Amino acid sequence: MPNFFEVTPEDIGSLDDAVLRELICILARAELGRDGRPIAGVNCGGDQRAADGGIDVMVREGGGPSSGGFIPSSTTGIQVKAEKMSAAKVRSEMHSGDSLRPAIAEIAANGGAYIIASSRDNVSESMLQSRLDAMKDVVLGEVGDSGISLFFYDSKKLAQWTNSHPSMVAWVQSRTLGLAVSGWRPFGDWSSSPGELDEEFLGDKSERLEFQSKVMAMAVGLKALRHELRPGGIARLVGLSGVGKTRLAQALFDERIGEGSLDPSLAVYADLGAEPRPGARELVEHLSKTRQRVVLIADNCTREEHRRLAIALGSGSSVSLLTIEHDVRDDQPERTAVFSLYPDTAEQLNAVLQRRFPDLSPGDRSAIADFSGGNYRIGLALAHARRAGADLAGVSDAELLERLLSQGGEISEELRRTAETIALVASFDTEREENGELETLASLAELSSAQFFRNVELLRDRQLVQKRGSARALLPQGIAHRWAADAFRHFHPDTLLRAFDAKSPSRLVRSFAYRLGHLHTCDEAKRIASDWMCAGGPLDSAMSLSNEGLDLLLLAAPADSAAALELLVRTVRELKEGPVEEGRVHRICTLIRHLAYPADSFERCAELLIQLDAQVGSNTPAEALESMFTISLSGTLADPTQRTGVLKGLAENGATQAENLFFGCLSKMLLTGGFSSAFQPQFGSHARTWGYRPATTEEQADWFREVAALCLWLVEEEHSWTASAKELLASVFSDIMPRTGAHKELLELARAFAQDGGWPEGWVGASHAQREALEEGTAEALAVAQALEELVKALAPSTVLERVRVYALPEQTSSRDYAALREAYGTDYLDADREVAELCNTIGQELAGDSESLIAVLSEMLRSRSTRLYDVGSGLAQQCEEIQPVWRILADGYRELVESEGQATGQLLHGFMKALGERDSATAGNLLDEAIDDEILSSIALSLCSVVKCDEAGIQRLRAAIRLRRQPTRCMVGGPALRSMDATGLTGLIEEILALENRGHESAIEICFAVLNRLESDEIEEGDWSAFVGVGREMLSRIDFDGLSSDIDWRLASLANWCFGEEDAAFIDFITQFAAAVREGGHLEGKFSRLVRYFTDKFPYAALDALCVGRSDSHSLWLREFDSGRQDGYPLDEMGVEVVLGWAGAGPGSRYLDLLCCGSLWSELAGSEGPEWFPVGRLLLRCCPDKDAALKVVVDRLRAVRWSGSQTDSLRSHRCLLEVLLGEDHALSRAASDALGLLDELVRYAQQADDASNLRRQDARFYY
Repeated sequence: MPNFFEVTPEDIGSLDDAVLRELICILARAELGRDGRPIAGVNCGGDQRAADGGIDVMVREGGGPSSGGFIPSSTTGIQVKAEKMSAAKVRSEMHSGDSLRPAIAEIAANGGAYIIASSRDNVSESMLQSRLDAMKDVVLGEVGDSGISLFFYDSKKLAQWTNSHPSMVAWVQSRTLGLAVSGWRPFGDWSSSPGELDEEFLGDKSERLEFQSKVMAMAVGLKALRHELRPGGIARLVGLSGVGKTRLAQALFDERIGEGSLDPSLAVYADLGAEPRPGARELVEHLSKTRQRVVLIADNCTREEHRRLAIALGSGSSVSLLTIEHDVRDDQPERTAVFSLYPDTAEQLNAVLQRRFPDLSPGDRSAIADFSGGNYRIGLALAHARRAGADLAGVSDAELLERLLSQGGEISEELRRTAETIALVASFDTEREENGELETLASLAELSSAQFFRNVELLRDRQLVQKRGSARALLPQGIAHRWAADAFRHFHPDTLLRAFDAKSPSRLVRSFAYRLGHLHTCDEAKRIASDWMCAGGPLDSAMSLSNEGLDLLLLAAPADSAAALELLVRTVRELKEGPVEEGRVHRICTLIRHLAYPADSFERCAELLIQLDAQVGSNTPAEALESMFTISLSGTLADPTQRTGVLKGLAENGATQAENLFFGCLSKMLLTGGFSSAFQPQFGSHARTWGYRPATTEEQADWFREVAALCLWLVEEEHSWTASAKELLASVFSDIMPRTGAHKELLELARAFAQDGGWPEGWVGASHAQREALEEGTAEALAVAQALEELVKALAPSTVLERVRVYALPEQTSSRDYAALREAYGTDYLDADREVAELCNTIGQELAGDSESLIAVLSEMLRSRSTRLYDVGSGLAQQCEEIQPVWRILADGYRELVESEGQATGQLLHGFMKALGERDSATAGNLLDEAIDDEILSSIALSLCSVVKCDEAGIQRLRAAIRLRRQPTRCMVGGPALRSMDATGLTGLIEEILALENRGHESAIEICFAVLNRLESDEIEEGDWSAFVGVGREMLSRIDFDGLSSDIDWRLASLANWCFGEEDAAFIDFITQFAAAVREGGHLEGKFSRLVRYFTDKFPYAALDALCVGRSDSHSLWLREFDSGRQDGYPLDEMGVEVVLGWAGAGPGSRYLDLLCCGSLWSELAGSEGPEWFPVGRLLLRCCPDKDAALKVVVDRLRAVRWSGSQTDSLRSHRCLLEVLLGEDHALSRAASDALGLLDELVRYAQQADDASNLRRQDARFYY
């Protein structure tokens, strides 16, 4: 890269007196600022040729010397001279008459430093020493050895100091050459309408800066943005063109606004649309690499370019990056704080105009501010036009547009037609192509391409068109929309329909649709959109459109919402049931959500989503519908009555699909917090918010009153969904009761629930709500608590059925379950859990004597996945007088539920069988034999058998259940059956599994591993386990690695360590099988790191034979366990150099190449100066007989190194690895030289790829 940030001594020497002194002053402040010291300690004098006591820049601050060394003491005086300073002149300069200047004497008394800075001197070492000697002679002769430090800074030293502050390089270059070098500029007024540099930024109290979904005052937002721009920080500022983004960036450095202003000397700015050199990414990479502290502002920066800059910045950089863009589409790049700037108020713009244009009348300023709508660019352009002589008092908007277009210049008919034509599209490309975008628009304007382009560039000169590469766009959007509306009136509709039809450039048609969608108030535009969307039009029947056609529909629909809604009604009516591509469904549902915003179209849009949900086989319609039923962020203005009306319609429908939608939407209506939405409400230029939101507590109460009324209606109608509504309300009752203000209605609903078959589930919520109200202690809360007291007593579970529903049925991890524990037993979860488990066991014992209640609640228990039903089943078996009848009830209920609903849970049956096995093992065995033979119960027979301790008959029963193949055999792990078996029984069981599945199975590994753990913890008595070990060895030697999950790795390694004590045939089969699986299935990499560690630790030579031989033949890094570092290091590396080289030396020379293909050869430590060879890497290269092949392997590995940002930089940074080998023996040195040639060729290819990816036309798009 060219040395962009470098000032030469010649540059310093060309500065005049005033500029030189200003430079030294700024450098002194920057030096202190870099060390985190207050810059207020820097004082700058007047003209250095004046009688100033010998000091031009004085530094007084209380700390020690700065780390940079250019300000060598906390008390430092600098005399600045834009002239040559000989030794004699030095002596003269330090004297005032015949004595030492008082200012220097004061510095000497404080032990400070005195510097003479001469921009015209470029001295040698001896010349420098002569000047320093002269300075010392003067001081010694006057004040003796006082401890003062003396320095002479010539142009080289001053250039070095300047180059240590990159923004000052641009500052110097802008003064030496009279312009900002290659587009990069130091701190200044960067805006398109510059004012005075010290002009204060107004509007610090206006709330128009958004960050993290909060719109805040400008001063607060500036503080947050400044914080994000700490070293290494990345921020993005977006907003419409002309709202003041660039001026805001300047305000970051304004100490008069807010706290924590940034140091102006750190600022480096460029408008990327002006194509600065070097490019932004190249500059970021350079600054990061050289660890220079800079706040880089990249204006007019696309999202794609921002992402590349963020990647180039990397981690640990001292550079702060702020990108600015007018593209306000929702986007959240990684590692980036995104700030959105909104237009200012007309009053604020008026204040700016008053300051900038005091000669304008108040009426002029008011008219300009109102029309500009807070857009500074429009307002300032109009103000300039008024100053040029135009009379703006009392003129219409149309006249203002004329002034904006002319700006004091001529307006030809061609220019007007060009402006209107380009306003028809959001952006367009200016590349000269046959039937291209430029030609299409030029033809529409009835101009040649050359004439049209000249007019576009004239509009750009007038700041009405912005450039990005080859793309152009008329901005700001408010002006573009207005001119587009004029264009639609001036062009015949048929002309526009032909210009933007299927034969036109597709991107240009999308750009036209974008503009069309923003002109819903323009009748002519609305007519074209209607023609597109009418029956038989090009956008008719959304389901038959291509994705590109759907995009056009989404863009154009805002122009005529009614036509868009009718189109969707036709589409859904004609839609046949069946799966539809998800992207298509998502687009259509998004459009329906937009159309549902007005309250008068909500019901129709909701009905469309309901119909889509029934037809397309996707969750998207249901999700879209449910999202419109939240009290906040719903994206619709529909009131709560309209929403409950839709739900009533679903309830009257009664179908299962309608039931799912009903409760999905009802649950959303019951939410009281935690709202979020991925939906963006922007719809063309329609005024949109996030939808309905209660403005008062009474409106909030009305919302929940509507919900309560809907649920009460279900009770009154004796609707079959009432039970589900009870369950849903119970889960949220403690949230909505104290927070919503609908206390009376919710209490009425709770009493209705209680009278309708009881509501024990609601007791938990009511109790919790009462406790919260008492803890809050306010008068209103205490009134709620008192109202709840009677309800809590009425709802408390009193019958065994109610206790089952409260304690046993809720799933273990449900919020209601935890609430039950807290309410009943306090805050200690473990104690409460044990209490509830004992209570559930007691419930089971009660049910044992109450068969009527057991039968009544049985289906509910068999549907629930609660683990507490295991305790209920245990209590049932422990207490029942007759086993067989109770088991029949349970088994028959299970069969009936499976036959009617296709599934049932077995927790209740398993708990019963476990307790029965402890109580009467013979009866348990008989019932298990029946279950194995039962068509339905056999589906859980294996897990039922596993909960009963095994004798010989039990083992045979288990094996019979395994042979059914109705359940995965891993369901036995941890059960009493396995824990009770001896080595012989377990061996037979494993053999049974392996025989059935014909290869090692994951469940067999888990069983063996469980046994191993129990042996190591002395849970199993010692015995003869040799047969069991033999089965394990046999299983491992023929295991199917491809069929194993990654979480089996550590079990597999532990089991292998137990089974293999030496490198016998079974072990060789095992490791060979593993190596073959890895070679054949690259997707295995990363799954078996612990197993590889076991191989390399215990049998290193066998591991090398199996896993390394042949690596160099394929030139592929197929085993990531060897090639990627992990927290526990690299297995191959930890074998030791002796083992690795010993293995390589004991075989053919290709082994060295194999080893070079795996393991770590060099360090990639963060923060190091560059990669360095590990000892084993260089030893392998030295010992390898084929040096050329060895270095080729190294180059291949360098090419495969992962990089972030630029592969070119990655390859270049590793070049030192090959360069250091040039000092080795002749053969290795020669091979390294050849390898460097190969690497340089790779660098050239990588650079070409980088250059191609940087082509600006890839990013040259504004909107579409």
